[in-house]
Formats: sequence, structure tokens, C-alpha cells
Amino acid sequence: MFKINPNKHFILRCVLFSALFLTISFSTLWYHIVSYHGEMDERVAARQLALVESQQLYVHSTLQSVVKDTVFLLDMVYQSRIFDYLDQSSPDKQQKIVDFENMLLSFVERKGVYDQARYLDLSGTERIRVNYNNGKPAIVPPGNYRKKAVATIFRKR
Repeated sequence: MFKINPNKHFILRCVLFSALFLTISFSTLWYHIVSYHGEMDERVAARQLALVESQQLYVHSTLQSVVKDTVFLLDMVYQSRIFDYLDQSSPDKQQKIVDFENMLLSFVERKGVYDQARYLDLSGTERIRVNYNNGKPAIVPPGNYRKKAVATIFRKR
């Protein structure tokens, strides 16, 4: 007759149980790994979005500051009426130019963010310039002025 060995069934059951246990364990582990990576991706995306938004605010505030500084400089030009003194011979011409140069020098020194501040005439020629010089602002002498007529702001459209 045919005899069934009880150890054989025990070993078979252990192997099947181990395979089932390993399958369930690996499936659970895989699920947690995938969900963890999904959560990490969401966290990274949220951090990147927050970073982009803060950089957007920084750029916006910097541009607002530049616009305000430009309007301030325009006000300085109109209040000093420097354009009236550059092309005319008047007794206080030199003093007005020196005063305007000193205002520009003070502006560049106090702001500390602009490499140069210039007053250009309508032909694109520098008439007054102040260089920042790595924290040591200086008024540029008239012989060192440059023509900026080739710059994009002076090109005819």
C-alpha cells in the first residue's frame, strides 16, 4: 500500500506558508515604499512651489525698488534742472553740475546696489557719471565719459 509520510506534508506546508508570508511581506513593503516616495514627491513639489513663490516675491520687490529709484533719480534731474545748465553758459553752471554729481554720488553710495549712475543727454552721450568702485564711489571726470548712443534705448524704431 501507499504510505503518506507526515514529515513530507509538514515540509510542504512550511514551504507554502513561507512563500505566502514572503509574498505578503514583500507586497506590504513595496506598498510602503511606493507610498513613501509619493509623499516625498508631494513634499518636494510643495517645497519647490514655496521656493518659487518666495523668489517671485523677491524679484517683484527688487523690481519695485529699481522703479522707485529710477523715479527718484528722475525727480532729482527735474528739481535740479541740470539739463538747463549743461548746454548753457551761466555763472553758476559749474556749481550746479558739482551739486548734481554730489547728489548722484550720495545716491550710489547709500544704495550700494548700482554699479553706475549716469546722466545721458538726448544723443546718448554721458554728461555725468558716478561709479560704485566696489564700495568706494567716485565721480568720473568728464574726459572719461562714453557715448551710449549704440545702446538699445537709443536705437531708432
